[in-house]
Amino acid sequence: MPLFLDTLPYAPVELTACPSVEQQAQAQQAYVTMVLTSLQALLARAERQPDYGFVDTKFSLADGKDFDSADPIRGQSAIYGWIQGRAIEALAGHRAWLKQTTGLSPALRQELDRRLHALLVRLVNNLENLRHHNQGRLSFVMTPTGQPLRIVDCRSVVRCEPQSDAPANFTDLFYAKGLAAAAASIGNQTAFQSAQKLLEWVVRDIESEQFTSDQQQLDPSNPGVNPIPGRHLYAPRMIALGATALFFRLTQNNEYRQMGVRFIEHILQRHANTNQQVPEAPAFSLWEYTDDHGRPYIEADGILRSLPGHATEFVGLALKHLRVSGVDDLPLQKLLAQVLQANLQNGWAANDYGIVHSVDLRSGRILNTNMPWWSLPETIRAAMECRNFQSAEAWKPIAKIAMTCSNAFLRRYVRPAVHCMAIQTLNQNGQVAPVIPAVPDADPCYHTGLSLIDALEIFEQTQPRR
Repeated sequence: MPLFLDTLPYAPVELTACPSVEQQAQAQQAYVTMVLTSLQALLARAERQPDYGFVDTKFSLADGKDFDSADPIRGQSAIYGWIQGRAIEALAGHRAWLKQTTGLSPALRQELDRRLHALLVRLVNNLENLRHHNQGRLSFVMTPTGQPLRIVDCRSVVRCEPQSDAPANFTDLFYAKGLAAAAASIGNQTAFQSAQKLLEWVVRDIESEQFTSDQQQLDPSNPGVNPIPGRHLYAPRMIALGATALFFRLTQNNEYRQMGVRFIEHILQRHANTNQQVPEAPAFSLWEYTDDHGRPYIEADGILRSLPGHATEFVGLALKHLRVSGVDDLPLQKLLAQVLQANLQNGWAANDYGIVHSVDLRSGRILNTNMPWWSLPETIRAAMECRNFQSAEAWKPIAKIAMTCSNAFLRRYVRPAVHCMAIQTLNQNGQVAPVIPAVPDADPCYHTGLSLIDALEIFEQTQPRR
């Protein structure tokens, strides 16, 4: 019989502008309980199906009920490569955190470690077998045997053939860093070397501008999913920053340190309004796309599109890379803090419910009022990453960002009755929006768990500079 959590019950706390020590401790406890409760749910769901070689988060975050197994989009026959790559990275990250976090009994710590190891071995073996039988690739959505699928009209799927010679994509990137984290956690050197080779190929395609988005549209209101010739995302380099920090930590190879700095500088040079390249847009804003010449990509109706949550996520991943790889560049760190503040302001909803999906930087108009959950924990991490290089005075507005996002997240999104996980999307009225932000599966402790673990560790280990 599995042991149960021996932490306090989940109790969200409303942080004030200058939170007391008691308030801060209560917030820490709420997040620790969230992380552990969600993790145990993932483990329990995996262990109830020992022959199912995937992480299963196929349930409604509104009521906790499993999706219909026959549903072609949500059912167990539709495996999302993004989810599996994120899941094995998250499970490995939680396993590392459990080994050093306080407040757990030795018995619970040991049991969770054993269960995580067993699940990671099972997942890595299955996913690597799938890759071996499908020309070395996983797909955005596929059958349990790895057969690629194409989504039709957001409601059905058709089978298609693997394309081993297609450019690298987000599934390859998520899986490369997930495989590296998982392989290192379980001591599988062969799998780790495979992850290194996969990342090398992905980075080559990113830096040669060959990388393509493999995301398929599941939300008709999100036109950015459909690829357009001559339009280039910064997301590949942003997500790859998670890989550079991870690979540097695991290998201490300076190549990964330099790679991450290149990615940060590229995004700031091409996508950030640091020199008022777009005078009508707020300073330090990030636009989502550039054209073939590296200039801001203006859409046919004059829109300069920004996803403020992506911008704050970039700051968190960039600052984490600098911290983990030992790059102490104060001007660059302070610039990233300015990017964080500007883009949070661009996207923060007037009702304090969260960060809106997208805005037009030239007019300030909100393009999509839906508010996804993931941008809040990502922004909390980004804010906490600023803590150890900002002066006590400069830290105050950043601390307010963390406080504001924490209050919205705990109050509006977290569902204590559904494994303390967060609802995927709210609409402008704060109601659950029936849209799929990227995939229908619930977050496998990736955006939420890994972001909050980083935030908790930084809070415990650092103080603002004096």
